[in-house]
Amino acid sequence: MKSPRTIMQFALVAVALALTAAPASASQYTTTCGSGQYDMLSLMFMQDSYTAVNYYVYGDAYTWNGTGWTLNSSPLVEHTDVVDVTTSHDNGTIWDTGKINSVKDYQGQPDGLSGGQPKYYPLPPYWGYPWDINLFDDNYVYLWITENIWGDAYSYKAFNNGSSNNSMMFTRRCVVPGDDGTTSVLVDSPEGDGTNTTEYFTVPSATPTYTSSDCNTSTKQDLDYAIVTVEAEQPSSYTLTNTLTNENVSLNIIPVSYQYTCTSGTGGCKYQEVYEYGYDANNNNYGLVQWTYYESPSQNGSWTPVSMSVFNNLGQWSSTDVSNGEGGTDVSFPCNPI
Repeated sequence: MKSPRTIMQFALVAVALALTAAPASASQYTTTCGSGQYDMLSLMFMQDSYTAVNYYVYGDAYTWNGTGWTLNSSPLVEHTDVVDVTTSHDNGTIWDTGKINSVKDYQGQPDGLSGGQPKYYPLPPYWGYPWDINLFDDNYVYLWITENIWGDAYSYKAFNNGSSNNSMMFTRRCVVPGDDGTTSVLVDSPEGDGTNTTEYFTVPSATPTYTSSDCNTSTKQDLDYAIVTVEAEQPSSYTLTNTLTNENVSLNIIPVSYQYTCTSGTGGCKYQEVYEYGYDANNNNYGLVQWTYYESPSQNGSWTPVSMSVFNNLGQWSSTDVSNGEGGTDVSFPCNPI
């Protein structure tokens, strides 16, 4: 979901998530999928019974040193996901249009300049940013918005693959993981008809004002072909520690591989991000529990790990945290285009 220049920023992110369980027997019913299929939207987020009591997952960030993983000096910051269902049908049980706000940190919101430097609203409350903000409909989950500058809520990047709302297909809603591409693979083609795989919107680095005028400047960068694959399920392959009960929970994992800057729709990719979503034997869903970034400079299918974020602890926001806006639902996105 990131360009190469912000990958290391993402590695400092934590995750606490919001929605339901993974397979068709999910505890919160969000769409109808066939036998053996998973609703990927439901799989991507922690179930609502957990987030209702302010649970979240968190962990550590690592970098690859050539022979193994080195723990970063900065721990991961807690992260929460907020699902905004804009429309639904079938008595509200099927989610057919909406937005997912994945908050990576809680900071003060910039409010113009003072003495040439950004000034901020007083704290608390905290505002949620940086973020990833994705969209969904009946058929797909889409990559849409990600941060451009970690401390600037006015600066962002928007994925664009020919859609009117600047988005790019990430996964189908209903998928059989690892089915050789029948449902599990999506290819987003590069620029060729006036559209871009990714369009970057940026605040001018020399003259930011931290006002709505910053939302009007944009540059573009094409990521060539992008290939997204929902890989086969990995049963009992991940351990999550419930720090509230001091118990370990075994998770099944569904990995999603996002490869980009590819020479074709079948390979020759330079960058890869793997998102691993987890659920337990009781279909309790925990959302994103691990993210790994790889590079292939020769674009020959040989991948070298670069960074990894591991969200292997279950925690709980305090009532004070929530009242201050940390772990809450307030998302700061002043340039929101829709």
